[in-house]
Amino acid sequence: MDSAQKQQIEFLKQAGSPLGLGMLLLLVIGLGIGSWVTQNEIVMMFFVFFVVVMLGSISTFKHLRYAIRALEEGKIVKNQAVISIEVPYDNDRYYVTVQDRHQLWWKFEFRPQNWTPQVGEITVDVYFLQGIVYPVLVVGADGILVPYDQPKRVSMNKH
Repeated sequence: MDSAQKQQIEFLKQAGSPLGLGMLLLLVIGLGIGSWVTQNEIVMMFFVFFVVVMLGSISTFKHLRYAIRALEEGKIVKNQAVISIEVPYDNDRYYVTVQDRHQLWWKFEFRPQNWTPQVGEITVDVYFLQGIVYPVLVVGADGILVPYDQPKRVSMNKH
């Protein structure tokens, strides 16, 4: 593993730390109590906003925790993956399609950290955890790919 990958893994471990989600939970609880006590509309709006943020973060946090666990106890399969980019509005959305141990194809969105993925086929290490059917982490030469949301089974013609 090169230094860029090590740096990305350290970022992954920080982002997937229970401390971050715990602090967000404390903020939501504090805003909830504050909005109930003060009955202030602005505090209530912040409370609702951070509840939505926290609920959206739970799924992503789960995938971060799986990826961290996979680094320590996951089964690794060397394979090929296909990176694609979609530009629906103003943001690039990165996707990877990769095959599992049972020759099934999975596609998921990922958010690259400190690297810019190139469209095409790459050689990767695919990490799996016991009891989870989809890949929880993909490591390529240029960077790590962690599912942003639930990976989907796809039929594959390489895209």
